[in-house]
Amino acid sequence: MEKRYSGVGKQLEVEEQEFLLKLNKADVAVKGAYHNFLLDEQVRLTNESGGKPVHVPITTRSRLLGLAEDGRDRKSVQKILHMEREYEAHTVNGRPPVGGALDD
Repeated sequence: MEKRYSGVGKQLEVEEQEFLLKLNKADVAVKGAYHNFLLDEQVRLTNESGGKPVHVPITTRSRLLGLAEDGRDRKSVQKILHMEREYEAHTVNGRPPVGGALDD
């Protein structure tokens, strides 16, 4: 039986393959840091889902690999990801939060 993919599914498959190639070419220290960051993210998502298994999206995994390649430590990565989540939670229709402004 032949597998059929929509355009979006095929794009995600290509992104995942590119990500895996990039991860395989990474230095051992970068891989170790990436796996630590990924584990932290999996634990956070699992706690949010009430203990159910979770899948970390490819975009998040790519972001974590980029942070590992930059040489970030665990604490700074946790802070960066927390700030990104807070920012996304407070945006309105893609508009960033504006301090003190009621309506422009």
